[in-house]
Amino acid sequence: MMNMNSNSGKIYQGNILVVDDNPDNVRLLAAILTERGYEVRKALNGARALAAVQAVLPDLILLDITMPEMNGYQVCQQLKADAKTRDVPVIFISALDEVMDKQKAFDVGGADYIVKPFQGAEVILRIDNQLKIRSLQANLAEKNLALELSLSELKTAQMHLVQNEKMTAMGQLVAGIAHEINNPITFVSGNLKYAEQYIKDLIELVTLYQQEYSNTPAIIQEKLEEIDLNFLRNDAAKVMDAMCRGADRIRQLVLSLRNFSRHDEAEMKQADIHTGIHSTLLMLQHRLEATKYRPAIEVIKEYASLPLVTCYVSQLNQVFLHLLNNAIDALTPESEQQPTSSPI
Repeated sequence: MMNMNSNSGKIYQGNILVVDDNPDNVRLLAAILTERGYEVRKALNGARALAAVQAVLPDLILLDITMPEMNGYQVCQQLKADAKTRDVPVIFISALDEVMDKQKAFDVGGADYIVKPFQGAEVILRIDNQLKIRSLQANLAEKNLALELSLSELKTAQMHLVQNEKMTAMGQLVAGIAHEINNPITFVSGNLKYAEQYIKDLIELVTLYQQEYSNTPAIIQEKLEEIDLNFLRNDAAKVMDAMCRGADRIRQLVLSLRNFSRHDEAEMKQADIHTGIHSTLLMLQHRLEATKYRPAIEVIKEYASLPLVTCYVSQLNQVFLHLLNNAIDALTPESEQQPTSSPI
């Protein structure tokens, strides 16, 4: 924020700490910056610079490298190691003009590097740029914090909405998710068999080439060694099998979601209770797995031979869901229990 300097009438630009063991350099920089509207503080060595920063946090530090007892690199390292001062931008001003010197300056946390002898306009421009960057970073941090608070509030509201949601609304959500997942997984699953055959054909083609052309050119031989063709032959089938099993698992979950929601079956009808229990268990599979607090929960299914039951299928599945959730909660330490009995 810029304020009017009551003594000079200039616009206050910020607080700059100039650190240099050469008093002439300090005076010159102070004159340039003061004329520009900056408040300037001075330190003739590293120890005084660190003390000055702790006393009043500057907006930016101009730091010489070559100083007795504690050089600029060491001062910058200590500044960046302190949570209070690590965000203050440091611009090194030094007669050292080697690439290694500049690289080290940036490695220890420097924001910019000016080579002596410097031009006043260059110093002002680089300072203005760094302060603008810091201001933008501060604004971004504020906006991020506001977004985090909004996200936290949104999550809280969403949790309350789910907890208070009617069972039919939950059924609609589950049915919608199942429908949206079903289309892409059907496409993926349907094309996996073609991809598997394509890969198999390509590997067979490469094998035939190896058999027919024993004198393989060096560039092709290098590529074969690079990709490890023998490993690729064996692993390709395993990879495709794993993807097929994964796609099949997703299809089973989609089917379970559909069976669980029965969104299109609002009327009373005859239903197989076993199917509803099985679908609900699949939805709760993640809660049955072992955790660091308890071993995996084993589910023993001993179904009797039951006739079809006339009921509201979706609402009955909700009952199964809550009963099974409560049973899992009874076997789970309180600190690990989910905040809501709904898995959605």
